[in-house]
Amino acid sequence: PISRQLITAGVDYAINQQQTVGMEVAFSNNDINTFSDIDNADNDGLGLQGHYASNKKFENGWTLSSQTTYEFISETFKFIERYRPVEFNRDWNILSTEPSN
Repeated sequence: PISRQLITAGVDYAINQQQTVGMEVAFSNNDINTFSDIDNADNDGLGLQGHYASNKKFENGWTLSSQTTYEFISETFKFIERYRPVEFNRDWNILSTEPSN
């Protein structure tokens, strides 16, 4: 039997009224054969996502909004459901990070 598990935790923090920062961490466990201890080194995976957002208001009424996001996914991380749009890899011209069957 196959075992697929995923746990996530996240936190957001408002530095002040104009700035926020946050982080989410995910751990995955993808065991292709739960009866066997062979080749268990690639079962566990890690995913991290951090973000920062800022809104700066100027005296003339304008607002400058900026946001940055960083994502790290280990080679052994396996998600259960797709979390990006279907055309994400083609739109950004990157090699697939999707698990293949």
